[in-house]
Amino acid sequence: MTNSAQSLPRQSWLPWVIGYIALMGVGIAVTFHAFNIPYATPYFVFAFLPWMVLIAGYTAFAAKKSGVRLRAKDSSAAIAYAWISPWLLMEAFGIAGVALALYMDSEALFSVAVVAMLTALVGYAEETMFRGVILQGMLRNGANPLLAALVSAVLFSLLHAVNVLGGLPVAGVTVQLGHTLLFGLAMGPIALLTRNLQPLILIHALWDFILLSTLYAPVSPELIVTMQSVERVLIIGVGIAAWVVLWRKRASVSA
Repeated sequence: MTNSAQSLPRQSWLPWVIGYIALMGVGIAVTFHAFNIPYATPYFVFAFLPWMVLIAGYTAFAAKKSGVRLRAKDSSAAIAYAWISPWLLMEAFGIAGVALALYMDSEALFSVAVVAMLTALVGYAEETMFRGVILQGMLRNGANPLLAALVSAVLFSLLHAVNVLGGLPVAGVTVQLGHTLLFGLAMGPIALLTRNLQPLILIHALWDFILLSTLYAPVSPELIVTMQSVERVLIIGVGIAAWVVLWRKRASVSA
């Protein structure tokens, strides 16, 4: 931890995260139990969009109050995007698949546009809260960067437990918890090393967009399965590399 980071005021980040998880849980539960729209179904995207606007607004307010920076002034955009370039390359194939599907079924264009709006909000909100408010807040409070990355990943994983309130089976939630834990473990160190959340927001939003677009457009199932397999490899491979670099540079990592 650098002296400049230690001189920053201590901040309480946990209430913001608890509020975020509570808002997400209430929104999913209301959508399912009040309107009978299960999680991750075609109508869910439309019904949950207004709630996601509220959550993104809450996140923006929390980020402002917490002094979160989406990108540090002295951070290198080239280095940040180099870290996530494997995801961008993989997602380019996914975007091409969605574009081809829309060419085959142009009636799905409006629905996919709504998906784009929703996933843009999700990417911003989740990365800003879990790789911004938590990580930067913990560093400013003097936490070890390695511990901060671990706490961020665990809380990000636990966030997805609220999906059970939307009717997602426990088995499905369990799979999500495992995947999001691994994803968080990879993204946390990258956020700390690059001090730039913008690339993480981008790949997060694009990944969710590709997956949710399959609810409306005839995207090749083989493409999605292949991408999911590649993404697991990327999470593990790039994640391990990021943790090694973070371990070596932990003394100089700052908020």
